Amino acid sequence: MTRDEARRRCAELNRGSADRAAGRWIAQDLGARGWRVVHVRAPGLGTPAGPLAGFGAWPWPELPPDPRHGLPRDVPPYGAA
Repeated sequence: MTRDEARRRCAELNRGSADRAAGRWIAQDLGARGWRVVHVRAPGLGTPAGPLAGFGAWPWPELPPDPRHGLPRDVPPYGAA
């Protein structure tokens, strides 16, 4: 089995798993003998729900304009270089 085949099979098995907490399928490199698919079980190890699961995204607020007048705002080391 090639690496791509093993990773594809792992993705299929992880998608089809009803219980995410039971473990996950990963590809194992056997060196010259190729690759194989193995099931790994460990406490707290499961298939993630998706990239950055649990993190919300929100827009950043717009920053107010710089209150300083032109000279100190534009002269190094306090402003643009």
